[in-house]
Amino acid sequence: IDGDVFLGGVATAALSKLALRALDARGAQNPQAKGMQACALKVGCGVARLAQQKSALANQCAGAFADCLERVTLCCRLLLDPSVDPELRRAFLADSKKSFALYLENVKKAKGKEAGEKDAANQPPKGQADDLINFRQLRRKGAQAAELDIYDGEDMSRATGSGAAEDFGSQLNQVYQLTGFADPVYAEACVTVHDYDILLEILVINRTPNTLTNLTVELATMGDLKLVERPTSLTIGPLDQRTIRANIKVSSTETGHIFGTIVYDNASTAEKHFINLNDVHLDIMDYIHPATCSDEAFRLMWAEFEWENKVAINTTLTELPSFLDHVVKNTNMCCLTPMSALGGKSTFLAANLYAKSIFGEDALVNVSEGFIRPFNISCSKAEKENVIVHMGVAHSLVVDVCDEYFSKMRRAVFQTPKSYLSFLNSYKKLYKSKLDVLMEKEAALRLGLEKLIQGAEDVAAMKLVLKDEQVKLDKATKETNDMLEGLQVSSAAAQKEGEAVAIIKSGCEADAARIAIEKANCEADLAQAQPFVDQANEAIASVQKKDIQDISANKNPVAIICLIFDVVLILFQFPVLPAVPEQLSFSSGKIVIDFFAPSFK
Repeated sequence: IDGDVFLGGVATAALSKLALRALDARGAQNPQAKGMQACALKVGCGVARLAQQKSALANQCAGAFADCLERVTLCCRLLLDPSVDPELRRAFLADSKKSFALYLENVKKAKGKEAGEKDAANQPPKGQADDLINFRQLRRKGAQAAELDIYDGEDMSRATGSGAAEDFGSQLNQVYQLTGFADPVYAEACVTVHDYDILLEILVINRTPNTLTNLTVELATMGDLKLVERPTSLTIGPLDQRTIRANIKVSSTETGHIFGTIVYDNASTAEKHFINLNDVHLDIMDYIHPATCSDEAFRLMWAEFEWENKVAINTTLTELPSFLDHVVKNTNMCCLTPMSALGGKSTFLAANLYAKSIFGEDALVNVSEGFIRPFNISCSKAEKENVIVHMGVAHSLVVDVCDEYFSKMRRAVFQTPKSYLSFLNSYKKLYKSKLDVLMEKEAALRLGLEKLIQGAEDVAAMKLVLKDEQVKLDKATKETNDMLEGLQVSSAAAQKEGEAVAIIKSGCEADAARIAIEKANCEADLAQAQPFVDQANEAIASVQKKDIQDISANKNPVAIICLIFDVVLILFQFPVLPAVPEQLSFSSGKIVIDFFAPSFK
């Protein structure tokens, strides 16, 4: 390679791809594939050593071969590490091939376009030197509508049918309503922007049943616009309409306004009336047309321009290509960046747009949307904006260094959008790793502080508890002492009580002996009364259900039955009626005895 490090890097990448494809096709144990792998590794190591030696010899170009070393390191890692990420391997082998094929296709298209432009330049001119040139501002004032159409080359093309649909659609977009529907005179204007002037066609409709005389449209302009000739006065019959044309000269590509008033006389009342017109806004986009230029010319103009206007855009579009198409469509510009550089999935977009005004002025726009803004950074909004600006400044500095390196070493090092994406990804990864470390330390410190605060709070709470418990302890100690004094007094009293209990015990023992004697006597009496009890039980057993039913059915029991049941009530200790004297008859009235009234009725 004759000491050419960049050529060695390209050769290493090519040999690495051949070796990887051979390993995939023939297997990792194939001798030939292993030999190709070893050869690629040797070449890579040699190129890396050469780059290090050259960097050591030329201190001023110490970082010139960093990109080459990084590429050689990636190739060696892919050859040595079989467990490398499959996505990285696929990107190295397949995606790079597709990108290169797409680049070649765009180069081929560009060369074909340049060849077509050269062929068109070599063709004879379509216009002749003695062709008629129509100046719109120099036509006579009394020209009729037909003559105006002849003067307009664009109107001739519409007459032949070329671009009719497109012109009709553009005219509808350029129609402005000047008055309201409730006004006596309705007016609307169709604005047509030509190269250096603006044609204003105003449709005026008389909505009244009266004739309007001396109807004039008074126009005024704001900005770099100049009214060439004022519209003439008209007379419009009832419900009639007329078209008024006015030419306005454009001197610069600046936004302008056209405003005015309709003045007319009513023929029936001879009164003068005024109707204010709505403003017509002329956008700068009407003066700008898509154009192309070389990358060198774009960079030169970008560097020469002393101002830069940054505009923040809020949009609902989520796809970057769709956003770029939207910007190109609404700004009438041409995208100079080839589509091959804008392909693939990414959250970053950088494209150059170019257009020219009708006066030959250059308009440049650099559309740049980064993915630092949606990235979460622990800082204020202003600091985050400064970080984003710093990213762009760093990218610009690298581009300048690449240009300086090319001017000194005659070696081209390109700072591509993919390199910028790699720089942003590295920053995000480094920031995330450092932030995670800081967050862990912060969490540990916060946990320690929380523990200390919690410990202090617990100690304070424990002091309050101990204070309350000390009060309780003092109270319990006092109560214990009082209880001990009481126990001593109670002990003396208990001794006296013991002596009294002993006396009572002796008395109880005498009572027990007496009770035993009485029990024996009771048992003897019970033995004597037992036959009567047995007879009573037999009598109870002899009672039948029929006897109870007979007694229940006796609504007016005799006295003897009532007295028997009074005895039963007394035996069962049921309440009886107070004693009231009453005569009771027995044996069907043969025997009458003065007694108490029975309780059982």
